Amino acid sequence: MPITLKVRDVEHKKVTSIDEKASVCEAAEKMASEGRKCLLVTRDSLPVGIITEGSILRKVVARKLNPDKVKVSEVMSSPLITIEEDASLYEATRLMLEKNIKQVYVTKDGEVVGLVTQQDLIQGIMNSFLSILSV
Repeated sequence: MPITLKVRDVEHKKVTSIDEKASVCEAAEKMASEGRKCLLVTRDSLPVGIITEGSILRKVVARKLNPDKVKVSEVMSSPLITIEEDASLYEATRLMLEKNIKQVYVTKDGEVVGLVTQQDLIQGIMNSFLSILSV
């Protein structure tokens, strides 16, 4: 009997966001204080992109730009790539591989409701595998 894990089974329900007009320094501070590796970027409270630690390193730090002067909108990845929460972990893994991304925001009825990362996928798959072995 096949086990089909869904994105909703492993997603993080807490979504941390920042406005696109904020500075990269503000984004980095928010990531650090909330223990996040990425933030959902919003415009007029609607999701428009993502800013990650990696994008800050590559697009700001490595170029010796001032993070207080660079806006999140200049560094974010857009459009936002999402997946429905009832998609399978296989579909989420395939999407991440195809798009070469490490995390994807989760939607339900068109609204962002969570985040799933590569680590979440691995942990979900491993936990399922271990539960099968223990039977």
